[in-house]
Amino acid sequence: MTLEFMPNGHLKKMLLPSDEPMWVKWRDSETVLKFVGCSSLSGCQPTVKAECDTLLAEAKACLDNKPRWSTRYSLWFWRLIHRLDENLVLILPEVRLATEALYIQEVFRRNISDPITREVWSERLSRAVDALNPPLAVSSSDSAQTTSSSAQTAVSLRQREQKPEAADDATRQVLRSVLHILNEHTDRGFRNYAMNGTIQLASTVLLVAIFAVGMSAFPETEILTNPPQQLPTGAALLLGAAGAIISKLTSESACLVPTGQTAGAFLYYLVVVPAIGALAAVFALAVEHSQLLFSIVDDPNKTNAPVKIVLEQGAAAFGMMVLAVLAGFFGQWVIRSTMGRLLVRLYGNAEKGVGPIGSSESLRTFTWT
Repeated sequence: MTLEFMPNGHLKKMLLPSDEPMWVKWRDSETVLKFVGCSSLSGCQPTVKAECDTLLAEAKACLDNKPRWSTRYSLWFWRLIHRLDENLVLILPEVRLATEALYIQEVFRRNISDPITREVWSERLSRAVDALNPPLAVSSSDSAQTTSSSAQTAVSLRQREQKPEAADDATRQVLRSVLHILNEHTDRGFRNYAMNGTIQLASTVLLVAIFAVGMSAFPETEILTNPPQQLPTGAALLLGAAGAIISKLTSESACLVPTGQTAGAFLYYLVVVPAIGALAAVFALAVEHSQLLFSIVDDPNKTNAPVKIVLEQGAAAFGMMVLAVLAGFFGQWVIRSTMGRLLVRLYGNAEKGVGPIGSSESLRTFTWT
């Protein structure tokens, strides 16, 4: 999708709200690259600059070829732009790099709460920022308190003067690594957000389809003409599957979609979850038919079950339908408590940079309750 303007200056085609940030970011990246091109590059920096130009062109191709309502190109665009930002840290002029380092430190402190990541990178990041941004001047009343820190800063500056190129390269590499951690954190969250929205939408469509099939295959007159104990098995399966889908849609837990396993995640949430609900509904109806625990009847003299649920004549069939939906709802809820912990543990081991369960802030977002 290319921006085309009419003679009066208006766009020929309106941009979607999701497209506007991408165009603005692409323009900003293009401006920064032009700014870098005006400065002198040395060593491997020309090669990095050429790679940045390639990434910018690929990002532009994503914008030009992006379907209007597709999210796949958006994910790819932001990953390319993030790689571009990381490479730019290696070639930015030091004046621009100083402000960029402050921004990286701000985002790191705000978004990264994993104790291991903070332990490894916080001190190194602070040193890199201090090397690019000398401490501000202090008043005489505070000078005594900052004598030690000033001495340390003077030592670091003298070391930097002795080996300016090596110190600058080390600083840039630290900033690039921290920015890569931030970008991976953002990309992973954005991808899971997009996949969760798609799975939720597909689950809603499947729920509507189940009710449509159930109403056409098992009309109300057919269910009412049968005794309550003879609720069609097909209807029970559909109602149980619907209950499981409703349970998943109303839960606060997110869908875990590891990288490269999109199809498996869709199969689990769109096939396994409804199947669990359907089997739970059949099991609940089997327990009701056996009269071991309870029974739904319109005459209490027709059953010897310990718990008798007596409904008016004609309402017992609807009671069986409610039982099937509730069985699917709570069946999926019970399975989720155990299966969810297993999925979270597998997700933490499968995603590089996430780690085992409980060791990363990323998993706090995807809890199962």
